[in-house]
Amino acid sequence: MFGKKNSTETKGSAPTYLGGGMKIDGKIIGRKPIWMDGELKGSIECESEVVIGPTAKIEATIKAATIKINGQVKGDLFASARMEVLSQGRIQGNLTNLPGSLIIHEGGIVEGQCLTTSKEEINKVMPPWINASGLKQAKDPVKQGDTEENPSTKPEKAQSGDDAKITEKAS
Repeated sequence: MFGKKNSTETKGSAPTYLGGGMKIDGKIIGRKPIWMDGELKGSIECESEVVIGPTAKIEATIKAATIKINGQVKGDLFASARMEVLSQGRIQGNLTNLPGSLIIHEGGIVEGQCLTTSKEEINKVMPPWINASGLKQAKDPVKQGDTEENPSTKPEKAQSGDDAKITEKAS
């Protein structure tokens, strides 16, 4: 109860969560898992996993190591490790992933092209801090700051202490 923490606990391992009833217009950048049940118009970039829950309504380009869709998504999706469309998943857009890494469950719907490509090609469309194995590259912009070549790739920590950044569009 007090004193030592359970050795299986990991600090900051909880996903960033956008609950039902929440609406965001902008960009989400994160290193840790992101779970969406609300509404988003914009884009998502995640080094880890993005899960679109059954109540979510997303209009966004999504780039992540792993993407699981069980809600509504309108936009193009790019996965560097795995992509899964669950039974309630509805996608209007193109899916780009590595060969053998796409699963569409019974009931899942994709209206668009399913494109398989090489690690080299998918790395061209991914943020530089996500590579085709789904692991961060040597230069981690969250820890080491911007690079001179691409200063806009630096995710900043959110106020809640997790590693997501939400960027609002200017009105």
